[in-house]
Amino acid sequence: MATQEAPNATTSKSRTRMVFVGLIAVFVSPIFIAWLYTAGYLEFGTVSHTNRGSLINPPIDLREDETTRGLFDRANLAPGEWLLLLLPPPECSEACGEAIQRLTTIRSLLGYSGQRVHILSLSTLDKSEGVSIPEAKLLIDRAAHSKLTLLLSKAAPAVELPQILFLDWRKQIVLRFDADAPSIDVKKDLKRLLRASKIR
Repeated sequence: MATQEAPNATTSKSRTRMVFVGLIAVFVSPIFIAWLYTAGYLEFGTVSHTNRGSLINPPIDLREDETTRGLFDRANLAPGEWLLLLLPPPECSEACGEAIQRLTTIRSLLGYSGQRVHILSLSTLDKSEGVSIPEAKLLIDRAAHSKLTLLLSKAAPAVELPQILFLDWRKQIVLRFDADAPSIDVKKDLKRLLRASKIR
């Protein structure tokens, strides 16, 4: 009898081990897959693998630029936060106000994560000249506007203003959209950047 029970005991231990390993795989695999997805190593579907906007590579680095300091003083970005900056042409007025309103709507649709998004329009026009943008979202700075226009023209020579620029908390411009780009495209890229830059 003892010689017959030994194989059964070994088989039982093997089954128990397999069940234990299976349970670990069931619980750990989704967590690991979710981590790969949020870290940007894994994408589901073919569309989400491509940015809707245009990447600026290498990014435009503004860390040492005193001319654009006012942008970050106004936005006061914490780690993991983003600034959506509308860079208009000098003559932009009502159209720029509409663009800012669209960005505000996109921000609100992001729900809780939208709290990590700041919106600002950099203008050369005085408020009295017809720019229908709330004061909190308008920065009048001719020097910064001129400098950013120059830097953008070097990074993307064929680009025409107005542009929506994505600035991260490290003071880098990493992505751009035409101001009339579809809202859904701006929202999708912004969601992905927020997910990838979430501070845990």
